[in-house]
Amino acid sequence: MAIDGGQLPITIVKSDDFVPIYEALDSVKRKIPARILRDCKEQLYEMVRDTAASEKLCVVDVDDIYKK
Repeated sequence: MAIDGGQLPITIVKSDDFVPIYEALDSVKRKIPARILRDCKEQLYEMVRDTAASEKLCVVDVDDIYKK
């Protein structure tokens, strides 16, 4: 799938029983630390809650979030 000039790989899965698929997904180790996910959740919540756009958004690589 092409999005904004980039490619997003997609895997289509068809099954009569999704239990093995969910078990396989459950066995995959999380690649993003929970601390970063919590921070993202908090910031996203604040952006949605605040109707006035008072700050600019910046997109950075997840590995660069805590680099100073």
